[in-house]
Amino acid sequence: MNRIKDLIQSKAYNRRFILTYSLLIIVFLNLIYLLLNFSPAGLRTDEINQLSNLANWDLTNLVNWPFLLIQKLVISFGLTTFSAKISSIIFSILTIGLLYYSFAEITNRKNALISLIMFSLASSFLIIIQDATPIIFLLFNQSMFLFLIIKIKQKLAQKQSIDKLLIILSVFSGIACYNPMFCYFLVTNLIIIAFHPKLRLIFNNIKRKTKLIVVASFLLSILPLIITIFYDQQIAATLLAVNQTSFDIKDNLWQIIDFTNTNPDFISQPIFNLGLIFIGLLGIIPLVKNFHTVKSFFVISTAIASFIFGLFIINDLRIIILFPSLLLISEGNNWLTDYWMKIFPYNPYARFIGSIMIFTTVAILAFSSAQTTLLSYKYNFNLASQFNNDLNLALTKINPDKTLIVGSQAEANFYKLAGFKTKLYRDDLKINQKMILTSLAYQKSQKLIPQTVIVNDRNFDSVRFYVY
Repeated sequence: MNRIKDLIQSKAYNRRFILTYSLLIIVFLNLIYLLLNFSPAGLRTDEINQLSNLANWDLTNLVNWPFLLIQKLVISFGLTTFSAKISSIIFSILTIGLLYYSFAEITNRKNALISLIMFSLASSFLIIIQDATPIIFLLFNQSMFLFLIIKIKQKLAQKQSIDKLLIILSVFSGIACYNPMFCYFLVTNLIIIAFHPKLRLIFNNIKRKTKLIVVASFLLSILPLIITIFYDQQIAATLLAVNQTSFDIKDNLWQIIDFTNTNPDFISQPIFNLGLIFIGLLGIIPLVKNFHTVKSFFVISTAIASFIFGLFIINDLRIIILFPSLLLISEGNNWLTDYWMKIFPYNPYARFIGSIMIFTTVAILAFSSAQTTLLSYKYNFNLASQFNNDLNLALTKINPDKTLIVGSQAEANFYKLAGFKTKLYRDDLKINQKMILTSLAYQKSQKLIPQTVIVNDRNFDSVRFYVY
């Protein structure tokens, strides 16, 4: 008994959160390094197309403009695999910080920490944070929205004015609507406000002048988007992420629960391991019991709406379901921890052993998930084949004085961003010693025998450049 008291009173125990944060930062940075250099260690086709389009991108294309603006600014200093992905990494770190603050306020610091460890090391999140496309931007916008709601809640508890925060929230919501699928999240929250009595009361108590300013601020922030959609209706379909091809609801649902798929998309399936799915399902128990509370009503409504939108409209559950899944995992962790502590309210030995068990479970789930991700994207053919490290090969093994012969305009834009002189392949092009053909250009050429080739470490399609 005294030993446990001594442990609790020790400096190491009192600084446990600081020590844990430091350890997690080191682990997270190492994982990012491994993702960039070990597995998947490259760019997939959608990322390359995204970067190619970025070469000619300007603010006349408003979809995801905050993300693309930062990405273009970073790439202007030189295109590398790291610079291509740094925007996503920055937004992912901000997302984790916002979610930690929000969950710490909703529950407690310990639960927030445990939930984010498990989620941030999940396979789906690890792949998204290193992806050069704006996939992470939706999760960031949802996290920022939740953060602002928490700040408003704090102001109301302190009986302070929330007018400024409401205006900030409205402007941010308008800007976030430039991100595909955020409109579904915003509509869901408006429905939540309309149907929950406590939120309706808060809304009714807001001054009319403030309501008008909030609405005007939102409309002004989305006015450029409305004008753009008026001239190009295809942008509306992009923002709604409507699946314009055939729907396959069964396959879409299977993305979450299928553990046997041998031909996954770039996000391995299922998007969460069995342990996280189980903890998320546990989170439903306290939410249903306390459905009348704002928190429970918000989490359940967001989860149901995201599931319906993702299944029947977007036909892609993987991205839109991430935020409500994290909310459910947080609730499951909180319920599981509280349940154990309530069983032994006065027994320090049992509480201490319970803490050790929880820590062990979290460590096993988190690190096994991270290890599985790294190994899957390194050795699983269907996953590894979607990525290539051509950019790294070009930057390290090709003389920038030579001209790179490319097979498409998109490829030309991509390598121009990296500082290479490019020329589009033509049938009448005469190959000389100052030229290097990309794999795509070589396939279109007369396949003259090169002086040497530049290869990657794959055992399939390994020849990437042909040097003459």
